[in-house]
Order: sequence, then C-alpha cells, then structure tokens
Amino acid sequence: MERGHGLFELDALMPAQFYANFRQGSAAYPERRLMLAVLQDALECYRKYAFAQDQRGRQMFSEAEEWIFSRDQKWWYSFENICDLLGFDPDFLRRQVQEWHTRASADPHAWARNQKLPRRRVRAR
Repeated sequence: MERGHGLFELDALMPAQFYANFRQGSAAYPERRLMLAVLQDALECYRKYAFAQDQRGRQMFSEAEEWIFSRDQKWWYSFENICDLLGFDPDFLRRQVQEWHTRASADPHAWARNQKLPRRRVRAR
C-alpha cells in the first residue's frame, strides 16, 4: 500500500511557524488558555508536592521540577516556549519558584498547615 498525501498525514511544521500564529494576534485564544493551564498545573504540582512523603507525590514534584527548570526550546509545550508565548520571563518565574521553595523548606510543617494559599485568576492575553 503506497503512502500518499492523505487527509490524516501530518504536515512538517517548524516551531517558528507554529508560534507565528500567537505573535500575530490571530485567533489562538484556546491554545493560549491551554498553555496557561499547563503552566499553572506545573506550578501547582511543584508547590503541592514539594514535601510529599509518598512515591506518587515525589514523582509529581520531580516531573514538575524537571519541566520548570529545563532549558529545552525544541518541544512546543516546553516551559521556555510557553513562558515566551504568554509573555512571562521564564528565569523570573524560576527564581520565584526557588525562593518559595527555600522559604518553605525552612519550616515545611508550617507550610503544610497553610497549604490553602489565596489564588489569583490569570488570563491569557
């Protein structure tokens, strides 16, 4: 069976072409919301599982930490690319995460008692 240019064949798309839609202000609002949700989930997992005692919690923290501190820019949904497209400075966010972890590490039990932190809604541009 010959493979032709069928309906379901994937197109080769460079990351710059994919992200051009975001920078041109096109109707990419759902994609921005998805990227914001991915970023928020990673930051919440980092915070929630920072001092986890169980294996699942430690794994969730480890995965979030690895994603946040990765410098990868090849993957479309990397921390670096999401921050860039949403207008956040990835290094600033990383510093904030590290500072929070340092403060929380000083007394993880006090942090655990106050785990319900106030949250602010953030909208994608």
